Amino acid sequence: MKRIYLHTFILATLLTFVHSSFASAQESATITPNELRAHVKYLASDELEGRRAGTRGNLLAAGYIAGEFARSGLEPVGGTFLHDFSYLKSVTPTLANSFTLQWDGNGDVSRQIDRHLRLYDEFTTLGFSSNGNIGGEIVFVGYGISAPDKGYDDYSGIDVEGKIVLMLRYSPPNPSFHDEEKDLSQYAALVTKALTAREKGAAGMILIDMDDEEGSPIPTELMRGFTDVGMPVVSIIPAAFNMLKDPGGRNLVDIRKMINSNRTPNSFTVAGWRASITTDLQFDRVDVPNVLGMVPGNDPALRSEVIVIGAHFDHLGHGGEGSLHGDSAPAIHNGADDNASGTAAVMALARYYALTRSNKRTLIFSAFNGEEEGLLGSAALVENSPFELKDVLAMINLDMVGRLGSNELVVQGTGTSIEWDQILERANKNDLILKTVKDGYGPSDHSSFYAKQIPVLFFFTGLHSDYHRPSDDWELVNYDGIATVANLVRNVVATLDTRTEHLTYVDVPRTAPQGGPRLRVVLGIVPDYGFDGKGLRLSGVSEGGPAQKGGIQHGDIIIKLNGKDVNNIEEYMYALASTDPDNEVEVVVLRDGESLTVNVMPQKR
Repeated sequence: MKRIYLHTFILATLLTFVHSSFASAQESATITPNELRAHVKYLASDELEGRRAGTRGNLLAAGYIAGEFARSGLEPVGGTFLHDFSYLKSVTPTLANSFTLQWDGNGDVSRQIDRHLRLYDEFTTLGFSSNGNIGGEIVFVGYGISAPDKGYDDYSGIDVEGKIVLMLRYSPPNPSFHDEEKDLSQYAALVTKALTAREKGAAGMILIDMDDEEGSPIPTELMRGFTDVGMPVVSIIPAAFNMLKDPGGRNLVDIRKMINSNRTPNSFTVAGWRASITTDLQFDRVDVPNVLGMVPGNDPALRSEVIVIGAHFDHLGHGGEGSLHGDSAPAIHNGADDNASGTAAVMALARYYALTRSNKRTLIFSAFNGEEEGLLGSAALVENSPFELKDVLAMINLDMVGRLGSNELVVQGTGTSIEWDQILERANKNDLILKTVKDGYGPSDHSSFYAKQIPVLFFFTGLHSDYHRPSDDWELVNYDGIATVANLVRNVVATLDTRTEHLTYVDVPRTAPQGGPRLRVVLGIVPDYGFDGKGLRLSGVSEGGPAQKGGIQHGDIIIKLNGKDVNNIEEYMYALASTDPDNEVEVVVLRDGESLTVNVMPQKR
């Protein structure tokens, strides 16, 4: 109820507040740099503290956008300007978490030791841990990496079934920067280590970060979309294992030096020592809003059709997950270009159309929330939309349009309809240099719509050195450039709006993602990044792709792939990375609550 009252108060206040800086802008149906600057300056102000979803600043931003939509004359969509969805805000270890090291005293009862570690100071439960109680032998497994194809396997010749594995963070250094065959860094992610340990039969996992100057445990952080690895996972301080010795008498520091120098695993049972671990994580969920506004079409024959114009308004708050800030100290990430710039353009376009009422089809303007954490808001909108998705003619997305330089603009999604190239050519009255990309997927909100087989365009002025850093401030934004992009979008919408025919949808092969596991195959599925239940729910499947040919459908939840459990997207990628490109793979999905097994022939990447 507290959130509801705050939400209502913000919206009611902003609906009645008139910003004097817009007085002249409202008198004219033009998109001006001054109007855009005023929007960006407020959205990227320290007052909003980076607009991370679930925070006060994020709600203030939503209220501001909703207030401007209402003041400009837009109508609510489905009776409200706010489209709420459930958001996993944080994860916190409760006081029930405990870690005890037990030494048997070499058979002497009087010398037995139970050492209880302090939560936060000496150990933490990691955010992807399962809740539970375990106890058992401790087995040191080096870096916890199993990569026999690269000549390295910490699990070779050691039994970890039902035991607790102890491992180092990161990976052995690559002896040659240019030798990819020996590079083990792709196995260094904490989740990858946990999945490997679980696959080897471990009951639990302990991580030590030897490189932390403070000698601290790894902090508990939310890993969105990955909230239960299937076993308890904790991090402890290196000092807790000062007693550790390998069979040759080496301590932990010397063991690591040896592994790093000769890349030879050194795994062993930690003689005489056991661990008793209790993990208990509490997840905090809140409702957060997208903001929607509508300008109904004025043509009785076409007004039932919809064009969606959107941008995400959330950013990274004080840093943390997603930040590229080199300093470990928190700092406000104002996100002026990412994506106050796109939000400002959408707001200006909304005001323009609310004044002119020149649109034949209905225009829906959307400010998406939670984009930075996995396209959460747009995914929630297409799954629970207050308008019919079948009526959506196209979706246009603006994300980071505030650094136009050299007259070059990236436009992605041009292959999603055969008409886009012609429409863009006609709309480009300022002779921008358009660098087009055919793929309709990508790391922004248009992907959620393309997964529903809706043609999309994504406008983007490019990355820069301030991206995801505190230095992305309003003073660095090119407001004339935003106006130029917004006017191009207006021309595209005008051309779309006057068409009598629908666009011709095209399924474009997905561009290979950068980073992550090196995948040899694809199945042609589109993950639902907003789903945080068990399994990998699908927003869509590629037309004519392997998954569709095998009988997999939109809305299916993949729970097993290639004999491996799939609880989330990370586990799906882990299982896919080990899939043979020359053989059918068995996929188990949940459909309407029923388990269904299908065979899919993967497609070579």
